[in-house]
Amino acid sequence: MRLEQLKREMEEQSSEEISRIKKSSEKEAEKLREEAGKKAETIVRHHMEQAARTVERERIVQHYEASNEAKNTTTQEQNRVFDLAFGRARRDLEGIRHTASYEKIFRLLLKEAVQTLDEQRIRLHIDPRDVDLCRSIVEELGLKSEILQDITCIGGVDASSPDGRITVHNTLESRLERSKETMRLEVFSTLFGD
Repeated sequence: MRLEQLKREMEEQSSEEISRIKKSSEKEAEKLREEAGKKAETIVRHHMEQAARTVERERIVQHYEASNEAKNTTTQEQNRVFDLAFGRARRDLEGIRHTASYEKIFRLLLKEAVQTLDEQRIRLHIDPRDVDLCRSIVEELGLKSEILQDITCIGGVDASSPDGRITVHNTLESRLERSKETMRLEVFSTLFGD
């Protein structure tokens, strides 16, 4: 009987030990699950924050690129309209030689070029269509100038020193080009606002 009782006691103790180990294991497993859940939440939160930062960076880059593209397109369109306006001004000037005011304009351009050079003898470079007009004004002003019919322009005159080192460009085209650059901001402001 003693053996039977011993066997039973051992089975009871074993059963209790198994139950205790099982409970301990379940508690440990639950604890590990909770820790793993917390770690998983932290990892997910970290990845979500990284993804949000990546998305925000990409949004900023796309916004910058779109803004830059829009600015470039706007600038190109403004330049195109600006060039059209000055092209129109040039076309309007092409008929000036046939107006009553051209003689006065030519005289002013010639005087201005001569005064700028401040030389005794100068060379006047003109369009052949202005030769008679130029001769009469040079004679009227008492200038000692060599008249060269060596440019083609819509009007005006270029003047140079006798040695050709200094040249004053005073044709309508050259004045239009100079005014184009100096008036760019003013024209942009008028055409497109501040």
